[in-house]
Amino acid sequence: MADPHVPSPDLIARAARELVGTPLDEGRNEAVAALLAGLIAELGSMRAMDVGHCEPATLYDASEPEP
Repeated sequence: MADPHVPSPDLIARAARELVGTPLDEGRNEAVAALLAGLIAELGSMRAMDVGHCEPATLYDASEPEP
């Protein structure tokens, strides 16, 4: 069974087509999948960190107008 946290090249192609509205060059799907798998792995280890009350506050919120 495939790891559910590792995106497949087919998933990348479908997401580009359906969510972004722009198909990727088929030769890039595997490279993009590998890049995203690495990012997902890094985010997973960061989520596991216990930061408690030290979690940083949001410094910038794009939804708020500039002063």
